[in-house]
Amino acid sequence: MRRAVARCAAEITDADVERVIVKTLEETPKNATHWSTRSMAVATGMSQSVISRI
Repeated sequence: MRRAVARCAAEITDADVERVIVKTLEETPKNATHWSTRSMAVATGMSQSVISRI
């Protein structure tokens, strides 16, 4: 499994934010009722800390 590259807050683009928000509102993770920061990080290829910042 490939680990996500950590990015600073200045590198979080509007497109990254939009992708996470759309995924949160329109999808649910397999075998779960809601997204955790870890599962969203895996699903989007971003780090858990970036997901937390969003």
